[in-house]
Amino acid sequence: MMSPDDGAVKRSRDFALMLGTSFGICHKDHIQGGKSEITDVTGDVKGKTVMVPDDIIGTGGTLLAVNEALRDRGVKAVYFMGAHCILCPREGASKTIEQQFREQEIKLVTTDTVPKSSEYMKKHQDICEWLSVSKCLAGFIQKDFEHSSLRTFLESFPRRVLEGRVSINNYLIRP
Repeated sequence: MMSPDDGAVKRSRDFALMLGTSFGICHKDHIQGGKSEITDVTGDVKGKTVMVPDDIIGTGGTLLAVNEALRDRGVKAVYFMGAHCILCPREGASKTIEQQFREQEIKLVTTDTVPKSSEYMKKHQDICEWLSVSKCLAGFIQKDFEHSSLRTFLESFPRRVLEGRVSINNYLIRP
């Protein structure tokens, strides 16, 4: 598990603890033009498969920088996860973020909290998979209605997926 920047350390550490794995940190600086630069990577990543969770993916610039830094350090594979994926155009970029993701072979899993048209989703399904939050929201509503613990429901979800009691395929949106 790799934190994409100093601000995501707690989230990455929590994921690593849930999964029983190690975690590292990408140290990021913002440079001119809204770009990101990874100045250092803490943790041994050579030959490993790395997962990078992020909250909001705005322009995708951090993902591009993290991907480059990790590949330069010899990772086997990188998987990106984002809670909210906007993918807005980057100012002054000669290529779209989607083109850059394809060139760097970036794969992203995100939720459907930021609406995308079915045409967009179909066109970009090679670089991005969308998970529906509707069943999770329904679970929250049901637990609230039953006066059950929402915290227990939320904390147990990743473990239930890992143990095979919940199939992540049930949450995939197929355009």
